[in-house]
Amino acid sequence: MYYNYQSILSYNAMINMLLGERGVGKTYGATEFVLDRFKKKKRKFAYIRRFKTELVKARPKFMSKIKNDEKFKNDKLSFKGDTFLMNDEICGYSMTLTEAQNLKGSNYDDVDTIIFDEFIIEDNVHHYLKDEVNLFLGLCETLMRLRDFRAFLLANSVTITNPYFLYFDITLPYNNDIKTFKNRTYFSSIYEK
Repeated sequence: MYYNYQSILSYNAMINMLLGERGVGKTYGATEFVLDRFKKKKRKFAYIRRFKTELVKARPKFMSKIKNDEKFKNDKLSFKGDTFLMNDEICGYSMTLTEAQNLKGSNYDDVDTIIFDEFIIEDNVHHYLKDEVNLFLGLCETLMRLRDFRAFLLANSVTITNPYFLYFDITLPYNNDIKTFKNRTYFSSIYEK
């Protein structure tokens, strides 16, 4: 059982913020979406974390659970360096917000989906980057070059006080699990068990 992306995809929004309890399958569903998209259309993804230390820990786990999924049981899923591989073909890239400036000028024409995992900080050890939302939007521009894209920003339901909600003036959806903003350019999906 994992978070069902069909509902959120039906809005065709560019930036999708998904918040929910730990373990409901937000990352699993996003992983399934991008791997399925690669199998069918050869479109690649970018997997983003804030800091290199987070990325180094998260990268090996990103596709580990989905290897047992019926859809991908015949596929070889792995990672090498900063790339994710499906059947020895690059299907995705991993990167951090802290290195966003260094990526300018790089070519990612085959990327059309971004997954920013753990975009809301839960502890007192880590911190948001200075001007982080603009860093994220700049990274989106670097990756997409004014092409259509879809970004999934994933986090556990911990707090609504964060730079992203402040920047986009987002409030929680009450009596509903989805709330759209700004003419559906982006929206928030809150999933609670």
